[in-house]
Amino acid sequence: MTDPLGRLYGAARAFVGATPALAAFRDLPEAPDRADKAPNPVPALVQLARDVPSGAASGAGAALAEAVVGAADRIDWLLTYTEDQVGADFLARYGWFELLGPTGHFRTDDLVAFVAYWGPGLRYPWHRHAAEEVYAVIDGGCVFEAEGRPARAVTAGDTSHHAPWQAHALRTVDQPVLTLALHAGEGLNDVPELLPDRETGAPR
Repeated sequence: MTDPLGRLYGAARAFVGATPALAAFRDLPEAPDRADKAPNPVPALVQLARDVPSGAASGAGAALAEAVVGAADRIDWLLTYTEDQVGADFLARYGWFELLGPTGHFRTDDLVAFVAYWGPGLRYPWHRHAAEEVYAVIDGGCVFEAEGRPARAVTAGDTSHHAPWQAHALRTVDQPVLTLALHAGEGLNDVPELLPDRETGAPR
């Protein structure tokens, strides 16, 4: 019997282990309890299935990208934000899910691992949250912006660390991005606080 979600979790553990910034932050537990969650599709799944994996990723990243697409119809996808906050186009081409955490497909109380997808030409507004965070690009590419440092273009395998309450943002340009992020510390399931937009320099 096939188990797409089990394969997805195994691929995520391998990706974390193969990505130094993630592995130094936290390992994923080997055998967490599993929750029975109903699937919840979002409009972006059509684009996700078309564009991922793109060929930009390799090794553990390519395996994780394939596992996300392979399990997409079993996942409780979320949007979190409203059209008034981020716009209809953003909600049509975005989605994320909690793979591991207090309310995830796999359960733990002190860590969240989530996967998120953005289509090309989207901007995730400036926001902040209490949890410390490390993002890693599974496939595609984007620009990360964070308070106190220059904007930085990243591609498959690159990471971005955000301290508790450090304001940050993300934007895609001509390609989508698929990411895995780890949260630890306070406010693991808090909704991020959206902030007013700000001017940033060109990515380095």
